[in-house]
Amino acid sequence: MKFTMNLKEFNTMASKVLTVIPKSSLISLEYVKLELENGILKMSGTDISQFLTVKNDDVYGDIEDGITYIHMDDLKLASKLNGREIEIKTIKEDKENNEALIQARCGKKTIKIPSLCDNEVKYLQENESYKKSFEVSSSWFYETIVKLKEFTHEDEIRGVFHNILFSAREQCAKGINTFMIGIREYRDNVKVYDDRDILLSRFYVPTLKKVLDSKTDEIIEVLVGENDVILVKNEHFSLFLKEKWGEMPKTDRFFDIETPISFELKVNPTKDILKFDMAIKCDKKTSNPIILKKADGKLNAILVSKSIVMDELETNDLIMDDDFVIGLDMNYLNTILSTANTETISCVGKNAVTQLIFTSDDYKMLLLPVKINSK
Repeated sequence: MKFTMNLKEFNTMASKVLTVIPKSSLISLEYVKLELENGILKMSGTDISQFLTVKNDDVYGDIEDGITYIHMDDLKLASKLNGREIEIKTIKEDKENNEALIQARCGKKTIKIPSLCDNEVKYLQENESYKKSFEVSSSWFYETIVKLKEFTHEDEIRGVFHNILFSAREQCAKGINTFMIGIREYRDNVKVYDDRDILLSRFYVPTLKKVLDSKTDEIIEVLVGENDVILVKNEHFSLFLKEKWGEMPKTDRFFDIETPISFELKVNPTKDILKFDMAIKCDKKTSNPIILKKADGKLNAILVSKSIVMDELETNDLIMDDDFVIGLDMNYLNTILSTANTETISCVGKNAVTQLIFTSDDYKMLLLPVKINSK
């Protein structure tokens, strides 16, 4: 193997692949596969549940195809180098003993790195069993998984509720936990090819954030293959993910309620109020509810802590009884406001002991109230 490429681009590839590689008792998982073929450099890594390959065709100089496996700690050395370009070449290869030596040169500095000729880890490859499920822009997919992740549970003990569901039948993506539901409608943003629902674990989001571009409309393809594997790809990367099986509960009935309560809430001023209240609440380990109470035709937010803090909320079209009082978890309410992609968010509900439904453009969210002390 031999090639030269821009050092920054090399380090960008490495940082993406290192996202999936664990410090493991299985040493073979700590190696990154470097493969150069027909002028395309591929870096691959896995933790067994995720298999990531990133690609770059901007290699130059004296090019020789080849494969080698470099330990993650040795690959990180490149991030400490200073220079414009890096040259990588194999200077020794002993396939019988599975030993190799790689030379990395950057500017006046040369590093010789031990590597492997082969590795027992078998990397997944796309084959004819993979069928396209849907395609979507990178920016839409990025925003959706980042925001809906906050509506899922942090542990797998909760069954399917640590997953984000992409539902072809319901034409939406959704996350669910004990107190909240977050839904983003597909509308014209997702092109669906089959009717299979896909569950994407929240634990894959850090890797997806690394490989997806949050600002471009380049197309991302999502495919489903045999053995419960999802493939997310474009021309720059391929990410194989073990699908988390299960069935999400239907949510339509939770949104189909009478709504005698309604108002529009200005998002950023309310977030500022919550930021202040969350900073001063008396017990950092528990979630003091914020109380919404109507008085004198206005809606107020009240926090009872060591002090009592009351703010008048900025609302439009406020419709509710004068004695309306409801308690909401501050962190969950902040999640909903942070998900909104409009200046105001509409809210409807039935009464003080049932769910509130929030809508912002293509997002629809539900929040259950919490019990408050009537004293």
